[in-house]
Amino acid sequence: MPKKRLNLLLLALGIVPLLFWTFQYINVDLWYDEVYSLQNFVLTSLSDTLFTYPLPNNHVFFNLTSQIISRLFGIRNINSLAENVWVFRLFQLFITIAIAIYTVKICRQIFKLEFYFLSLVILFTCIPFLNFSLQLRGYNLSSLFFIMLLFHSWKFIKDYGKYQIPIIITTSLLLLYTIPSNIYLLVTLLLIITMIFGVNIRRKSIAVKKYKQLILFISSGILLAIILYLPILKDIVSNKFASQTNDDVFHSLKLIPQLSTAFLSKRFFLVPLVFGGIYLLVRQSDQDRKNIYLVLISIFLIPFILSFFHQKLVIDRVFIPLNPVFTLIVVIPIAYLFQFIKNRNFFAFVSVIFAICCLVNFYFEKNKIGTQVESDLLKLGQLDQSIYQNYYLADIFQPENAISSIIDKYRHLPIYMYKQMDYPSNAFYLAVNGLNYTYLEKLEELETKFIESDSIVVLTSLKAEVLNETRNFDKIKSQTLTTINGFTNVILLQKK
Repeated sequence: MPKKRLNLLLLALGIVPLLFWTFQYINVDLWYDEVYSLQNFVLTSLSDTLFTYPLPNNHVFFNLTSQIISRLFGIRNINSLAENVWVFRLFQLFITIAIAIYTVKICRQIFKLEFYFLSLVILFTCIPFLNFSLQLRGYNLSSLFFIMLLFHSWKFIKDYGKYQIPIIITTSLLLLYTIPSNIYLLVTLLLIITMIFGVNIRRKSIAVKKYKQLILFISSGILLAIILYLPILKDIVSNKFASQTNDDVFHSLKLIPQLSTAFLSKRFFLVPLVFGGIYLLVRQSDQDRKNIYLVLISIFLIPFILSFFHQKLVIDRVFIPLNPVFTLIVVIPIAYLFQFIKNRNFFAFVSVIFAICCLVNFYFEKNKIGTQVESDLLKLGQLDQSIYQNYYLADIFQPENAISSIIDKYRHLPIYMYKQMDYPSNAFYLAVNGLNYTYLEKLEELETKFIESDSIVVLTSLKAEVLNETRNFDKIKSQTLTTINGFTNVILLQKK
């Protein structure tokens, strides 16, 4: 099979999971963090976006872009927001595509891989990457700025024009201005460049001088971000989350195998291929390619080590921007291994089978995760929220549909939330429909509520538990209004 045709086939196979994901989630209901961010930092004034930081939820530059989108499309209240969630998610899709383009560019231009679209097969069958691909938070945008910074830094070192300089400064600035914890990534890059500069300092080459200049440009971007952060800098460094320390001293280091496993996404057949490719890379590749690959591994590992020395509490999603780097670490040795297959037809066959294996694994793993999330919630009352398993991507997460079941016939009744997980998303869709609610800490409080009304409506995630508790009340009967046992269940309670 000709090289161009095989690359196009790998491209076509690679984008299948992203198309599938987009079709399913482009207009999915908003969840806790998205609701909080959009209501407090987007559907507000620009000053709220830029100059308030009550919690780390304010990913400033991301919320600024969302603020601009909301103004351009006239989405300035919760009703128009609920109807046009897809507009914001579409912007995230463009960011995801841009990340993919830069991943391919690194494979093609830096590592000189012939079949560079293998990277898309691996990137788009990675569960955590797709989990964040449409999410209305700053992690996807951070991934883009980081992979751009890596690419354009390399281009600058290789003397591909001075126009790289403003890109390097801007991506450094915006990477930090999107999420403060991205400082781990920037310091990592500065450390690596400094070490390379130190090793080669005695060489009088233009490239050595460029390492020194690169340090200056990235540092300038960091400084500019800090200047922009000045009005809220105190809140950033001293909020209750930033001040928390790890109970487990080795927590950050333990995240390395956890995130590596998540990024691998149960594609265990990749492991022997990666090690086989690394062996050939070390034995037969040129020194420059080996050095760059070693730099990639260092870029992936050092942020965790910095976090370990920092000893502040970090959660797994802080390191989501490393996902494309992990993809490169995996795809480069595999592509290098495949290139040793001399027969082109057999090479094409192996590449396509590889891609199909990744797609099949993705399909079954996604369904397995959905089943697990539903089981954890409905049987254990446990809410899954990690980079790998997210309750808000499960089929049972449909707060808008659940609430629509009470809009016409029961909107006049008092509405209560009890044992309702992610109550902000439910509160949001209640407000969209002009409905008020009260949150109950204990079901016993309901007895006094029947003085005001003979019937009340209860929203809950734990339907079985709540129905069981209502059986303790002799004068109350219950009826479930929602048709499926989901994340938001609507129960009608009436006096007998």
